[in-house]
Amino acid sequence: MLPGLADTSAGRQTCLHDYRVLRTLGEGSFGKVKLALHIPTGTEVAIKIISKKEQSASTAKNLLCEVHSLKTLRHPHIDTLFLVTEFVSGGDMHDHLMKHGPLTEEEARDRFRQLVSALQYCHRRGVVHRDLKPENVLLDPAGSAKLADFGLCSLESGRPLSTYCGTIYYAAPEVQRLEPYDGPPADVWSLGVLLHVTLTGSLPFQGEDFGAVRRSVLSGAYSPPLLLSPECAQLLRGMLTLDPGKRKTLQEVMGDPWSGSSSTLVGRRTGLDESLVFHVL
Repeated sequence: MLPGLADTSAGRQTCLHDYRVLRTLGEGSFGKVKLALHIPTGTEVAIKIISKKEQSASTAKNLLCEVHSLKTLRHPHIDTLFLVTEFVSGGDMHDHLMKHGPLTEEEARDRFRQLVSALQYCHRRGVVHRDLKPENVLLDPAGSAKLADFGLCSLESGRPLSTYCGTIYYAAPEVQRLEPYDGPPADVWSLGVLLHVTLTGSLPFQGEDFGAVRRSVLSGAYSPPLLLSPECAQLLRGMLTLDPGKRKTLQEVMGDPWSGSSSTLVGRRTGLDESLVFHVL
């Protein structure tokens, strides 16, 4: 750890190459996230700082997966990682829903298409997110959605996945059954739950405790609320289909009548909160 870097939240500023660390944005299981200024361009960025000495073997594996998925870069002799990413100042979707309530279908459609585009991009490159939820969708000032937090992602190797991860309210039934599963359909299920929450402000599968929630998910009994349009309800049914083999694919989701077939996306990476710089010190 660079001297003084951990003290920036107390008002001290630290320079890291071309970056000036300003303050702490948040802290999680993998480390701290700092707001920093890229001095040459004047651009604000977010820097995730992780000390490998403080991580377990499983956490370190998830960390390396996140780094690989964003930059396809690995160094075998490192103590501290500085992952510099775009700073998305609009907060996350969870906070937006808490402050402003559910989105209308018109408001949700473009953001949803951006997330589908980002997820398609990931899946084509063998990256499964495995933790889709409102907290991991960032919003920029213009309202565009950015897919973030790849800490639980998996790099597919052509074999079924077996690790249980994610959040119980959003995890696919095959994941919760603790059986081998195919990553992309599991992401589609979680994306369907995310869309439902975005449009209604409530979870589609609920219960008094985690056991009840799990039973609700495994039952596959999903009924879209009447407030949704028939087209949107039909899309959600296709995404929240119990059998992953019969579940809609992302290609089908993108071409669905509700999603619309005309693209307003800019570039193939729209919707993905990508790493700008990855420093190994």
